[in-house]
Amino acid sequence: MLVLQKKCKICIAVKSNKKLLQRIYDSKFFVPHGRESLMAISEVTGMNYNALKNHVKKHQFIDSTDYTEKMLVHADKKAERSAVRKAVRAVDAVQSVIEIGMGRLESGEISVDTNQLIRASQVKMTQESKAKDQELATIEMVAAFLSGEMAGERIYTEPLEAPTKVVDANPQ
Repeated sequence: MLVLQKKCKICIAVKSNKKLLQRIYDSKFFVPHGRESLMAISEVTGMNYNALKNHVKKHQFIDSTDYTEKMLVHADKKAERSAVRKAVRAVDAVQSVIEIGMGRLESGEISVDTNQLIRASQVKMTQESKAKDQELATIEMVAAFLSGEMAGERIYTEPLEAPTKVVDANPQ
């Protein structure tokens, strides 16, 4: 939300420059994972830092829905990055073990029978299915939050008790 003031130089600047307005909304002042601080914005644009800080405190606000949306998008991206990192690590580890085993098998250091091959294929299939299950669980969780199904939901595990009559312990 923007409340423009005629005497504020920052208000005049953001009125004509929508990129600057969006840049201020994406700053660390409004969201903790913002790309740049108000100080960096003031240095690049040549604006006074105190004037910019005063502007965001008095004239430019962020709606709770916009803030929630930005935080959900950030959480989604962060979860996706960590899931990809974990999946890559696991796949790389399994692949490196397979390569070492194949090298030893070709050189004749080890011998493999059919039971060991079956067990290795089962381990690989289990690992792939777990990765897919984790990815689906993440997608379902994010979808539930974005659709609003989980917002403001409370779960009461015990029934609410009826109010009891309070008796004065020291009647006079």
